[in-house]
Amino acid sequence: MLRKLNFIRPFIVLFFIIPGAIFLFSCGSGKKEEQKKLSNLSIKWGRLTDSLLHDTVKVNKGVDSLKKQILEAPDDTTALTFLNLLAQEWKNNPNLILAQEAYEKSKLIKYKSGEIDAISRLGYYYYWVDNYNAADSALRLALNLATKYNLKKLQVQSLIALGKVIRIQGNYTQALIYFRQGMNIAAKTGDKNQSAICLNSIGEVYRLEGDNFEALYYFQQSLAISQQTGDKNRIASALSSIGDVYRLQDDYSKALDYFQQTLTISRQTEDKNMTAFCLNNMGEIYRIQGDLTKGLEYFQQSVALAREIGDKTRISSCLSSIGDAYRSMGELAKALDYFEQTMTIAEELGDKSKQAFCFNGMGQIYMVKKENKKALDYLFQSEKISNEIEEKTLLAECLHSIGDLYFGMNDMPKARKYAEASFASAKESNTPNTIEITAELLYRVYNKTNNYKGALKMHNLYIEMRDSVGNRESMKKFASQEYKAKEEELKTEQLKKDIIYKAEKIQKEAELNQQKLVRNGFIIGAVLLCGLLFFIYRNLNQSKKANRIISEQKKQVENQKAITEEQKKLVEEKQKEILDSIQYAKKIQQNLFPTEIYIEKTLRRLNKNLNA
Repeated sequence: MLRKLNFIRPFIVLFFIIPGAIFLFSCGSGKKEEQKKLSNLSIKWGRLTDSLLHDTVKVNKGVDSLKKQILEAPDDTTALTFLNLLAQEWKNNPNLILAQEAYEKSKLIKYKSGEIDAISRLGYYYYWVDNYNAADSALRLALNLATKYNLKKLQVQSLIALGKVIRIQGNYTQALIYFRQGMNIAAKTGDKNQSAICLNSIGEVYRLEGDNFEALYYFQQSLAISQQTGDKNRIASALSSIGDVYRLQDDYSKALDYFQQTLTISRQTEDKNMTAFCLNNMGEIYRIQGDLTKGLEYFQQSVALAREIGDKTRISSCLSSIGDAYRSMGELAKALDYFEQTMTIAEELGDKSKQAFCFNGMGQIYMVKKENKKALDYLFQSEKISNEIEEKTLLAECLHSIGDLYFGMNDMPKARKYAEASFASAKESNTPNTIEITAELLYRVYNKTNNYKGALKMHNLYIEMRDSVGNRESMKKFASQEYKAKEEELKTEQLKKDIIYKAEKIQKEAELNQQKLVRNGFIIGAVLLCGLLFFIYRNLNQSKKANRIISEQKKQVENQKAITEEQKKLVEEKQKEILDSIQYAKKIQQNLFPTEIYIEKTLRRLNKNLNA
């Protein structure tokens, strides 16, 4: 037993000393490089995909995290699921490469869900590069396959993407149908994330149609669900959408607050697209408030980010905002240049909403330049497209410009016709600023045509709307100071949040490193314990075997001893029998032969007879 303990003792020492030494060394060495994990995948990635996955250049948090998850995936299906998500996250060329790879490998291992998901991601790629026909075909194929195999999540995913493709082409009615279908399926399956996306998409359609109250309702629902799930990207999307509605309603303080919240999240998540969107809208607020220099500063930051990520839709939006800012500043040549740049991209994308906006802006420029024929040509084109896509706010602004132009030309019947049409659209869109300017135009038209009752009504409405959006003269006095103070406050708050975020990030990384060290210590300890147990088990087996052999040998010796004893006993018995026989024979012999005394007596008697 003592020898067994001596054998085990070295392993016990190793079990406690080695993990402790490794742990202390790791703690003292600061940062530790992560060891490459062995892959359990049977599939092999293509050259381009493998290069993208192993590229150490940082892209953003989402992309970097998904790359790591793919490389550490425990099986093929998990890896392909993450690859499809990466295709969605990593836009432009990597998206195409990864989606095609996911499709081919899913087909190879007959992973139907991954195959359909990849087709959907290809549809998204075509949507991003503005090939809407190809996007439509791919997404309809994905939707049909998802429906055939009853894959609800992929059905919703395809419906959302189809809705976006249709929406950007101006078919809002059909887009709403797709988004509502997706929302109904997501509600039945209890998928809150997809429900939030559908609600936000529906709100976006209503915002484009000018129904701000309905849009706000859906955006707020989307925000509430996203806050429940804790999805930062979805929260940022809902906040930015709500901010955009408040901007359109001329509630700039609320709009700026929501955009700043969005900006904080988008910078944390490194979402450059959302950051560009917020910067563009914040610039628009400064432009409207008359701080055109500040507005242009935000627009330039936004377009730089949009160009960095290659988002043509965002570039188009930023360029149009810059053009509008230069128009407001009276720099008409620069404004026209930016509107023309925007128009080129909008036509390439098939973005009718942006085309209508540019036509309206260019029409207003030619109005200022007194080139009425050109102005009317552009404004009529804007009116036509705005009617087609049912964008009420833009339609109201366009009709107002046409009515104002005819008023300047002293064509009162046409001025009245377009002013009243503009007023009707403005009421439908329920945008205070648009109602204000259309009411003011109608007041002038009615007043000039001697419709004093109508003029008084429009004048009162104009005053009411002007007061509701804030007195312009008062705004000029304090708006700049107010927003500068607000901006400083928000910057300070943002700085605090950034410091807290960085501190939390450092702490989290330290905790993760500590957890890794502890985990590695336990793993090593477990391995050594297993080794120790193996050696103890083997030693015990060997001891048992040796004891069994000794026991068998002992039995053999005992058996041999018993046989020897038996043989000895037999020999002794035989010897005794022989000795007894000898003794018996001796006695017989003694009885047969005369004794020495008898012989001596006989001899003496004979001798005596002879002598006589």
